[in-house]
Amino acid sequence: MRLRFFTVLAATLVAGFIPACTPTQVRANDAPVSVRVSSAPLDTGDPTVRTVGRLRYVGGVELTSNDKRFGGYSALEISADGTRLTALSDTGTRLDATLDVDAAGEITAVTFPKITPLTAPDGRVLKSKEESDAEGMAILRDGRTAVAFERDHRVWVYDANGTVTPLPTPPGLEDAPDNGGLEALVTLGNGRLLALQEDHQAGTPDGTTRAWVYDGQKWETLTVGRAEPLSPTGAARLPDGGIIMAERNFTPLAGVRVRVSVLDEAAVKPGAVVPTQEIARLQLPLTVDNFEGIAARKDGRGRTLIYLISDDNFNPLQRTLLMIFELLPPKN
Repeated sequence: MRLRFFTVLAATLVAGFIPACTPTQVRANDAPVSVRVSSAPLDTGDPTVRTVGRLRYVGGVELTSNDKRFGGYSALEISADGTRLTALSDTGTRLDATLDVDAAGEITAVTFPKITPLTAPDGRVLKSKEESDAEGMAILRDGRTAVAFERDHRVWVYDANGTVTPLPTPPGLEDAPDNGGLEALVTLGNGRLLALQEDHQAGTPDGTTRAWVYDGQKWETLTVGRAEPLSPTGAARLPDGGIIMAERNFTPLAGVRVRVSVLDEAAVKPGAVVPTQEIARLQLPLTVDNFEGIAARKDGRGRTLIYLISDDNFNPLQRTLLMIFELLPPKN
């Protein structure tokens, strides 16, 4: 989802931090690309700040590139070993890259990026904003990738050979606003697919967002709790079960605010109203931007790591941030 330019300008003037960058020559689609990786502290005013809520900051980077296709990342997947990144842009491209990390798990470089266009079932490349606005992504049990689009609201499934299979349209999704449709997509432990709508929908309870669960044949409707006036932007399944969700809101005075919450996977049933529990809030003076993609994995030390990526809206006053947090256990 694109934030309006004047509101983004206001937030960036308050929160902006652009450290020195070191260029690295890599290749994307066989064309040389200059990718810059810069350290992004959790709190630029106090580097000793490492914890917010139940999240402990492992480290993060700001990513920039001279490739005009780079940016707008609204969905994120990280491989189980933490070495591979896949992100979808809301302009209809897919980024695949290698993550180089140090012993502490901090990112030291993002190398060998490959940017490829998403395609339609007939094989043509998606071009117009109406059809290319990819916002959510989930890896299915069989290895295929489900992608949620808004504006032209739909879910398509991509296999490794490039074959695209449309799924049925969730009931009522055609009533969603152009820029407020499906924003989060996640595969549950039983193989079902959970999709969440960004905008609050008339007819759903206050403090909730409309969602659907897909059993392989049909979509059924439920609602998931959210913190007003924040809206869901991404969801991921935790390694030990449960769903972690990112919600985001912007106001000129407060800037960008992001809430990270969890919900009980077992409660995801047709017709249910599923509550959420807040884990942390990211807002000024902490480093924050338009976080729309979230992923989770367990590392070799047994830590549950949460990854967040921001959509820069192709606005030079915003940033593509990739940040990693350790999920801490709840306090007794």
